[in-house]
Amino acid sequence: MEAIKQHLMELYQSLRQGDLNVVLGRYSDILLAFLVIAIIGIMIIPIPTFLLDIFLSANMAIAIAVLMISLYIPDALALASFPTILLISTLFRLSLEVSATRLILLYADAGEVIHAFGSFVVKGNLVVGLVIFLIITLLQLIVIAKGAERVSEVSARFTLDAMPGKQMSIDADLRAGLLDAEEAKRKRRLLEKESQFHGAMDGAMKFVKGDAIAGIIISAINIVAGLIIGIVMKKYPFAVALNKYTILTIGEGLVAQIPSLIVTTTSAIITTRVASGEEGGTLGRDLGAQLLAQPTAIAIASGMMGGMALIPGMPTIPFLLLSAVTGATAYSLMKTKKAKEKESVKAKMMESKGGSPQKQSAELQLPVTVPVILETSPSLTKYVDIEQRGEKFTNELLPQMRLWLFHDMGIVFPGVRIRGDATHIPENQYAVYIHEVPVSIGTAFADHLFVADNLNEIQMMGLSGPGGPHPITNKQGMWLPEDRIEQVQSLGARAMMPDEYIAVHLSQVVKKHSDDLVGIQEVQNVLDAMEQQGYAALVKNVVPKLLSIQRLTDILRRLMREEISIKNMKAILEALADWAPYENDAVYLTEYVRMNLKRYIAFKFSSGQQTLPVYLLDPAIEQPIQAGIRQSASGSNLSLDPQISQKIMQAFRNSFSQLDLTSVRPIVLAQMEVRYFTKRLISFEYPTVVVLSFQELPADMRIQPIGRIQLTAGALPSQK
Repeated sequence: MEAIKQHLMELYQSLRQGDLNVVLGRYSDILLAFLVIAIIGIMIIPIPTFLLDIFLSANMAIAIAVLMISLYIPDALALASFPTILLISTLFRLSLEVSATRLILLYADAGEVIHAFGSFVVKGNLVVGLVIFLIITLLQLIVIAKGAERVSEVSARFTLDAMPGKQMSIDADLRAGLLDAEEAKRKRRLLEKESQFHGAMDGAMKFVKGDAIAGIIISAINIVAGLIIGIVMKKYPFAVALNKYTILTIGEGLVAQIPSLIVTTTSAIITTRVASGEEGGTLGRDLGAQLLAQPTAIAIASGMMGGMALIPGMPTIPFLLLSAVTGATAYSLMKTKKAKEKESVKAKMMESKGGSPQKQSAELQLPVTVPVILETSPSLTKYVDIEQRGEKFTNELLPQMRLWLFHDMGIVFPGVRIRGDATHIPENQYAVYIHEVPVSIGTAFADHLFVADNLNEIQMMGLSGPGGPHPITNKQGMWLPEDRIEQVQSLGARAMMPDEYIAVHLSQVVKKHSDDLVGIQEVQNVLDAMEQQGYAALVKNVVPKLLSIQRLTDILRRLMREEISIKNMKAILEALADWAPYENDAVYLTEYVRMNLKRYIAFKFSSGQQTLPVYLLDPAIEQPIQAGIRQSASGSNLSLDPQISQKIMQAFRNSFSQLDLTSVRPIVLAQMEVRYFTKRLISFEYPTVVVLSFQELPADMRIQPIGRIQLTAGALPSQK
């Protein structure tokens, strides 16, 4: 009871706050079960007339809402639950008819809604009411429901017949590398969902047809039973009984059949809807674009309307008005079409003369986004502009940077676009953009040199200047006037000119974001180069036989994100050839690749030494991390309780609190199963900390534990 009370209180609070999405998201199953039970209850339990009025109005509102939704959805699968909606709405409508029949026969009173439809809509005329009721019912049964039922049958049959071909097409695209595994799974699920939808619609249309037939039968029963009750039991005269019960029955039939007709029309719209294939496409937009695409046909229709107005006996004004409207529409469309044709001819003429200005401009701007951009303030432009003092920067420093990045990370990086005299950047500052998004801002002082060594001796000589960080070590340095270079060099300190400082900083930024600069095309270029170097068999056995190029790109980017070079592609592909047949998760495939690169990893992080100082990760931390790993369709991810995460982070803070992380780079050693997730957990607070696994170290590497990252006593809450 306490749990139920708590749920009800939470539901009440959510409703008070107006957060309907939360209510429907958390309690949708409960609300649906309650709705079905309530619908069944309406059939059994007598309800007062005011409740019947509310339910009948709700039935009408739901039918109209679903109709409007069907006009705005891009395709039928956007409302895949419609067959179930159709079934529930039919059940709801039948339960209301049963309840209304009970009230009509027992009390000759079925509420204001039914009375209004019986008296106001048909003006109390029995014949008119019966005719309207029969027309609506037959229109629904014979025209709309029959046609929609046939369309559903054909759609279901064609969808099932086309499934093997579509499945083979998905498999072929997957093998060719045009799709990755996740996209292939999504397309298969969509294909399965499509077949289920059309099969369900085929059966659901039988409910619609049966509902229309049931409406006629219920109305006939109500009239006959009403006459019997009125004449035999209540001793009404025949005319009084006929008027009283028939008017109510007609009203009840109209109230039931009009929403039924709307829902049937919705079914027909959804089953006959052909997806436009354009994002954001709706039925109204598709109809407008297709109908207005032929202005000549609209002009002919306008002429016919004008001709109808001239026929003797025909109403002149309506036809002339329609002729004027359609004629004006056709004229406007023709004018627009001719203008577009002139533009097309002009563009072709410009192209024959060497290309239009727009095309030439587009060619000059390709690619759409520039991978790396360096913007400098006016005071620093002279150091990067080749027409001023930037010849060294352009011809020496940038090529050296690209060569160093290739040797360090194993990929050919794109060139750098330089934008000098950027007035929006403060003086003595520069900005680095990756794909035209600013990722780093630096400061360099014109006519100065940067020194980070022997600062005490320099200050003792009476030299001083603005401070700044070293672009690699982040060690605090000093900017001195460039005419002091001889004094600085006499102390054995290395000085960097502004262009050198900017180049070094740029190389570090590009290295940090190297994974953003490697895409499918870059990886394909690497694979092509490997095939030319004699590794064609290795490449073809991995891509696309075992992995799509998209999945390989993801793995390489994961390696580069942790500063692991992909230069040894042979070792990477061999590891994937060994493990890809048994493992699909990109996280663990990356770990197996790292195992195959153990010599390189050990050399890189030990600086070429045989001893590796490390912090050991305590098993008490590894266990909750491993327990928090979750498998999903998108791969492995970590789901930890926030309290546990904070306790683990506090253990790292306790171990690193005495370290200067700007000059020291700690290495943490953990088990392979939790290495990646440990790195992800601490990367926001400790981005420079390296996390390695035991399996990534060669047997001859000596491990020197310098500390253990462990929880304080009783820090971790008990696991339930």
